[in-house]
Amino acid sequence: MAGVKLLDWVNSGGGPLICAEVHISTQWMGINGLSKPSASHKNDYERACRTQEYLEAMTCGAGYVLVLGDEPLQSSFFVTESGNLAIARWVSAQSPEGLRQFLTGPVADRGDLAPAIPFDVSQGPLVLFDSALRGSDALACCPKADVKPGSYHVTTEKWQLERKFNFVVHRLLE
Repeated sequence: MAGVKLLDWVNSGGGPLICAEVHISTQWMGINGLSKPSASHKNDYERACRTQEYLEAMTCGAGYVLVLGDEPLQSSFFVTESGNLAIARWVSAQSPEGLRQFLTGPVADRGDLAPAIPFDVSQGPLVLFDSALRGSDALACCPKADVKPGSYHVTTEKWQLERKFNFVVHRLLE
């Protein structure tokens, strides 16, 4: 899959990360306001922090973003051995050596952490950024990944290898 810089990690300042289509991300306001009026929240960052799941689709202007909830783990786009775009969320690793091979090769020890959720992509590409930022500000510095338009089911899985690697992985499956 073209347009994916493997293992270009993004961190947050403590809140969740956002994955969004570039054209939708420009509507995300972070700590600076709301992308969609709400009487119960003062900004988009606060809305994202209320996420109780590993992954949640949340409205943003005229579309949706994926909120990577649970813990604010450093994360990166990558392409799986079967050619699917995925997001790796680093839980633990003994060392970075072998990380690329682990993420892009066959993984025997994986298990579902949550049910898959639907996510539609109208034009891509996707961008991964800290929910506290304005999406328009994140475009200059955050990783992007090309993905073809379509309807996806996004899985949430635990990938691990004999105490060497432990990741939460979200795969976009058609």
